[in-house]
Amino acid sequence: MSSELELLKQQVVELRAENAEVKAENAKLRQIIEENTRRVAENTKLKLEEREMDKFLDEDERSDCNLSSKKDSSGDDDFTVPSEQVINSFHSRKSHQKKSIKSLLI
Repeated sequence: MSSELELLKQQVVELRAENAEVKAENAKLRQIIEENTRRVAENTKLKLEEREMDKFLDEDERSDCNLSSKKDSSGDDDFTVPSEQVINSFHSRKSHQKKSIKSLLI
C-alpha cells in the first residue's frame, strides 16, 4: 500500500511539473499571438496609407499633366512643364516614397 502511495505521489509531482511547463508554453504562445496581431494591424494600416499615397500621387500626376498641357493666359510658354519631365518626377517621388515605406517595415 505504501509503495502504491509513493507511486501516486511521484505521478502527482510529475504531472505538476508538466502542468507548469504547459502553462509557461501557453504564456509564450499568447505573447506571440499578441505580437502577431499588433504586426498585422500595423501592416494593414501601412498598406492603407500606401494606397492613399498612391491615390494622391495618381491625382497629383493628373494635375501635373493637366498643368503641363495648359499655357499661361499671357501666352508665356515658361509655365509649361514638359509631360515627360512631369512623369519622371512622379515616378521618382513615388519610388522614393515606396522606399521610405519599406524602410519603415523593416
